[in-house]
Amino acid sequence: MPPLNLGNHQPQTPLNADQAWRATAPRAAETVLFFDFDGTLAPVDDDPTAVQPAPKVLAAIQALAPAVQRVAIVSARPVDFLRDHFGGLPGVDLYGLYGLEHSHSGGETVTEPAALPWVPTMAELAELARAELPPGTLTEYKRLSVALHY
Repeated sequence: MPPLNLGNHQPQTPLNADQAWRATAPRAAETVLFFDFDGTLAPVDDDPTAVQPAPKVLAAIQALAPAVQRVAIVSARPVDFLRDHFGGLPGVDLYGLYGLEHSHSGGETVTEPAALPWVPTMAELAELARAELPPGTLTEYKRLSVALHY
């Protein structure tokens, strides 16, 4: 298989999983894989609290983690949510709230210090949204962000 994106050209066709791994495997020890939670590792659902990783995702990540330099799961959700779903997987980093929080390989959750002054503002915004938005709107308070689902 020829090198990928040689000369920074667009690939002619998308690679399937086997082709992508064959192209990556020789450099696996230097490879970092980033996966988004919603819509990639888990289906999008009307109830964001009920979403679970797709079948076989945990096994696939568990197999990938020791084969590459690092696996990271990135999400708009808090690290605690991600930890509930992936916390038992060794060698997996979790990045939550658009990167404002992170946990490396099961360690403690670290919050970006510059974001902390915004916690009261986000709590106030969530309260206002719950009080003023029409019925049927779900306000999801995430400490450092607020998501509105309708």
